[in-house]
Amino acid sequence: MNNTRNNSLKYGLIVVMLSFAINVIFYMQFSLDETVFLKHYYERDIHDGSFMIIHFISNSNDNRKINEISFPQMPDDFASVVFNDFSNNFDNGYYRAENFAHYNYNELMIEFRYNDKNYDVENNEESIILNKAVIKYNNGDIQEIDIGKIVLHKNMNYYDFIDSTYSSSSNNFTASTVMESQKNIIIENIESVLDKETSGFMELKLNGVKTEELKYPISVNMGDSLNFDNKFLYHLDDMRKYNVYDVEKRLLISDSEGNKGYEVIRNLDYYPIEFFLTEKGISEFLKYIGVK
Repeated sequence: MNNTRNNSLKYGLIVVMLSFAINVIFYMQFSLDETVFLKHYYERDIHDGSFMIIHFISNSNDNRKINEISFPQMPDDFASVVFNDFSNNFDNGYYRAENFAHYNYNELMIEFRYNDKNYDVENNEESIILNKAVIKYNNGDIQEIDIGKIVLHKNMNYYDFIDSTYSSSSNNFTASTVMESQKNIIIENIESVLDKETSGFMELKLNGVKTEELKYPISVNMGDSLNFDNKFLYHLDDMRKYNVYDVEKRLLISDSEGNKGYEVIRNLDYYPIEFFLTEKGISEFLKYIGVK
């Protein structure tokens, strides 16, 4: 009787230990060593109060919160970075979160703020490129990441060469903008600092012609309409589909009086939410980047 009971206890203990070992192995198979941040390709004009959304994937059981995001390549007198507490109060302390069994897909809104040393009374144009970010968590952990390529412009020189008469964008990441010239002008180029990163992935047309196929300079008469249409051309085998894009295309313009400046086409954005609405999609992404 005692032998039978001892054997039952022994076998029961073995089952518990095996179950524990299997659970540990299963957990380790899915668990991330550290939070995974998507690559962000942003080009933005910023001012006091401009915001930006950072996308990342974490373990579902990771209870840490991000306390601070900083950019080592950003000079102190350019801007400071804070969290937008109101916007990040919608979903468990984030702007948006999709929660699954093993992973969470999160969006966190940051805001650029100016203090006295960030204001340039001479309004000198400034541009910086950010590739690195430092993430600080509420438990003291610090993570240094490759953020992608974020281009920030400040105090840019704009003239009223063109008026925007219509603008729209869709959740399929297409956008349209109609502009009307207010005087006779010359468009010297249409460009973005991110042209290399978006080549073959984003297509912008002016009056039905791809902007990279246009012959510059382009003469535009007062009252002429400029119709811009944009779309993203990703294919399933184009791994840029996992990146986040918010692009500004700049029209470099001059007039007969010698004035030079910029006009900007905005709302050229794309984010890969459809791939992260299921845990399978997240797992495929993690496998692609080699962390799982």
